[in-house]
Amino acid sequence: MPASLSVALRRAHSTSASSGGVRASSRRIDGAGRPSVRLDLTLRSSIWVVREAMFALAGTALGILGAVVTDVRRFRQEDRRERRESLRSACAAFAAALTRMRQLCIDYRLTGPDPDWEARMSEAHAEARAQYERIRLSAHSIKAQEEARYALRYAIGLWRQVTGLPLRVDEEHRTPLQQLEDRLSALFVEVRLELGVPHAQRVFSEPEELRHLPRRSATGAADTNLQPTAEE
Repeated sequence: MPASLSVALRRAHSTSASSGGVRASSRRIDGAGRPSVRLDLTLRSSIWVVREAMFALAGTALGILGAVVTDVRRFRQEDRRERRESLRSACAAFAAALTRMRQLCIDYRLTGPDPDWEARMSEAHAEARAQYERIRLSAHSIKAQEEARYALRYAIGLWRQVTGLPLRVDEEHRTPLQQLEDRLSALFVEVRLELGVPHAQRVFSEPEELRHLPRRSATGAADTNLQPTAEE
């Protein structure tokens, strides 16, 4: 190849390189005057590697995010299930304690107190109070907490009534036993709603004719010294 042609080709190559063309700058003239594409292939390989690395990184990030979302969802479901179970357990224990108080009052009215009546009554009251606090901790519904509190109040009112204390103002129209049953039924509805029980409103209420204390027996004498220790 003539020397002048070789110089012209080199000048053309230099001019195209300075213009910023990626493809032109990536070529090189060898001794025979043929362009070389090794640099272009290297750039393409590097771009492919970077692209694959980005896809791998994105896949890893999506996998981690999916695992975190799944864990958070499972934690919330477990927390909701545990809270519901705690509320169900507290409500059942609360109702059982109030039922013991009611039965002890009925026994007192029928046969008079036995030697350990006061201790058993105090124990049932303490259990009811503790379970009421559990309901306050577990229940979202303010209405459920309110109904539980008034149910406890009227259980105390029943205790006061059988031991000879006068009825309180809010117990004169409806007796403590009647209002205790009212509040328990309302509490069950609220708790069933919060637990998601189907047909939560369908709670059987104690019939009115059964919401009265039995008559005192002929041998049962009231002992006014056995009185509730809490004014609730």
